[in-house]
Amino acid sequence: MSKIHLTAVVDPQAKIAEDVEIGPFCVVGPNVEIGSGTKLIAQCYVDGYTTLGKNNTVYPTACLGAQPQDYGFAEGTVSYLKIGDNNTFREGFTAHVGTKEDTETVIGNDCYFMANSHVAHNCVVGNGVIMVNSSVVAGYVTVGDKALLSGLTAVHQFGKVGRFAVLSGGVAISQDLPPFMICTERNKAIRNINIIGLRRN
Repeated sequence: MSKIHLTAVVDPQAKIAEDVEIGPFCVVGPNVEIGSGTKLIAQCYVDGYTTLGKNNTVYPTACLGAQPQDYGFAEGTVSYLKIGDNNTFREGFTAHVGTKEDTETVIGNDCYFMANSHVAHNCVVGNGVIMVNSSVVAGYVTVGDKALLSGLTAVHQFGKVGRFAVLSGGVAISQDLPPFMICTERNKAIRNINIIGLRRN
């Protein structure tokens, strides 16, 4: 049976696996589905048409499935946030549903999202991605498997970050970052191949 704290507000229509843990003051909306082994520690907000897979951990003040930050979003739009398995969402993380009808934001498996990182509407984030504190990706960004977005980084809307790529701390880009590369300066400095990451993987 699910372990739900007495102060949590869980809509009876939500689909919650039997061994899910939902801590104090969490809010779970009616169209949410949460898979086996997932834990909402406390004070989380999960709403919209959001699916969380298995064994995810959501820390306090994280917000999943809220409406996108887009003036063009129409009230009543049905769009989705789809999250895989074994992800960690630290404090203040946000991810939003798609901005157009029947579109989706997708997060894969085995990712680690540190405090105050953000995945905007209609993004596709692959597997094993790490987003360090206050790293952000704007709408329609694609992030490849095992990419690393260091602290205080930003990717402009429609941008692409290739697999195993590294965006160094404090760098914002509005152009694509190719796979396997390390970017250290805005839009013009590929410093090296991510040799360490490639060896590890």
